[in-house]
Amino acid sequence: SAPTKFQGDNILKITGWAENAEVEDEGVSYQDFNPGAQLELEIPQVPLNVGIRAENSSYADKSQFHLWIKDEAIDFKIIKGLSLGLEVGIKKIEGVTSEVLPHLKLTEQFNPKLRLQVEAEREFYLPEFDDLYLSRDYIDVNEELDRMVKLWNYEAQLKYELSSVADLSLGVFYNRGEDIIWNWDSANSLARPEIRNMSSWGTKLDLLLHVGETFEQGISYTYQKAENLDDPGKSIPYYPQNIVDIWLRWSAGGWKIDMG
Repeated sequence: SAPTKFQGDNILKITGWAENAEVEDEGVSYQDFNPGAQLELEIPQVPLNVGIRAENSSYADKSQFHLWIKDEAIDFKIIKGLSLGLEVGIKKIEGVTSEVLPHLKLTEQFNPKLRLQVEAEREFYLPEFDDLYLSRDYIDVNEELDRMVKLWNYEAQLKYELSSVADLSLGVFYNRGEDIIWNWDSANSLARPEIRNMSSWGTKLDLLLHVGETFEQGISYTYQKAENLDDPGKSIPYYPQNIVDIWLRWSAGGWKIDMG
């Protein structure tokens, strides 16, 4: 990643990456190489953010392109502390119809310590090989998985600053659309990724501790439920109802390391 500052405080960020995933099992070999690049222009005076992102998956043999424009500082003068963040993007996945991707974020800062944030977002993306297989055990590779993830995500979060070193937040969420599930295949005793119409909802509690200027320690608890809308009476396997996450983050000089 290489940010460049232009005249008038405008900043251009150029980011490139390449990821490689390989799986070998009983004479069968799979590989996915994912190169990508992103250009992002920040215009503080407006303020606007314009960007374009391109990436490719060798396993899926598809490329995806995302163009967006966003403004995260629209203030409502009639209501003190209320601001709006608005993003509109369009994404094209090779061989698939383009999708318009709106993202709306409404924030109310009641006082310096208490903030309410409400978000609505459209997601549309190509499932990544490492997310489908490398993060789980006993998975059957689905070579016919060619549907995209298409979701509407809604979230509300109330955040309170307990002290100068601790923040507490409580949120609720609801997601609906075509998402990834892992169906159990009794013939080979393996889980197989599929794309299904589903909905999920729940609540999340986060505690964040600031250790100095470079370290953050966090713990979160999520309670969630999900429904398979294609088969309403059928449960979704491998979908945890209770999740606890603990992480440590170090950041300094533009570098960041996460452990969890």
